[in-house]
Amino acid sequence: MLLVYKAVSNVQFDTPVPLAPRFKGHQSFIGMLNYDLQNDVRPIQNSWAAEKNGPWNLGPADVSREDWIAYLIADCAALVPFAYDADYLTSRTGMANGMILLQCQDLIFDTGCSNRVATVPYAEAAGVAQYGIRAGYAVAAYSATAKHIFEGNGVPFGYSAVMCASPWGPFRTRYRVWERFMKYFVPVSDVSKVPGVIVPHLCGVCAPAFDKVMYSQELEEVHALEGLPDVFGRPASLAVTLRRAAMWACETACEICASKLGYWIDQAAYIVLVTLMQDEAVLGASECMLQNYFVGCVALWPISMPFLLSGFDLTAMLSFEDGAMGERDVVDI
Repeated sequence: MLLVYKAVSNVQFDTPVPLAPRFKGHQSFIGMLNYDLQNDVRPIQNSWAAEKNGPWNLGPADVSREDWIAYLIADCAALVPFAYDADYLTSRTGMANGMILLQCQDLIFDTGCSNRVATVPYAEAAGVAQYGIRAGYAVAAYSATAKHIFEGNGVPFGYSAVMCASPWGPFRTRYRVWERFMKYFVPVSDVSKVPGVIVPHLCGVCAPAFDKVMYSQELEEVHALEGLPDVFGRPASLAVTLRRAAMWACETACEICASKLGYWIDQAAYIVLVTLMQDEAVLGASECMLQNYFVGCVALWPISMPFLLSGFDLTAMLSFEDGAMGERDVVDI
């Protein structure tokens, strides 16, 4: 099955142009093929997950680099947009980089789903995980792609995937990024008994301190490329607000309030993505991608989520509750 993925991911057309009417139908064929592959692969992955084997693999000794990259590109039904892309080879590189960046933040999910070609275990099997090389590479590729767009170059599909990957990692609820961030910094003894609420009710000590820091007019730092256009608006403001809450909770809040805030931040984080999608309608392609880039940078400093989460997820002893991956990602760490 992996060989089929490889073959599909390397499909090229004689004339490297977007699919015009004379190519009509190829994208439909690719879409149906990808759908069939997903339907065939999912039951196999589910059987692995039922055995609770985790995302083990032997790295390059088990899966060649070429096959591993092909898998990344074929994941998430991403083959169809390539059919419209003028520069397949460049776009292919961007798509792989975007998947590596995302997988640095969702190892806990890959573990529960027994993902055999997850990036972090692949780096571990190759003997380089201790250096954080997967996250270092991913962040460097992310910045380089943003610079390419900022300098006025085109935006192939794969490059847009890189730009969208960084904000979609920390600011969607699926991977519980901010809740895990809290767990890794605060010694929470039993977070599962304190699920939190939409608007967290904090203790008498934490509540006034939290209100004070959240209403502070002090500016927040975001480390990104210099000279970016001023088009970031509400998505960036919301992102730094959530980051401020997380950083304050890790440094100051009590154990119970920190766990509540971690849960609450994850529940609220989706609004960042909603506002990004709303702005997409009024921004050009390049400005939209740069806005995604800037919002993604919020989660790269002062704490780099790809480094932090992939490192802790790789070394933590995990045990999943029944149904956790399908309902609520309750994990004992």
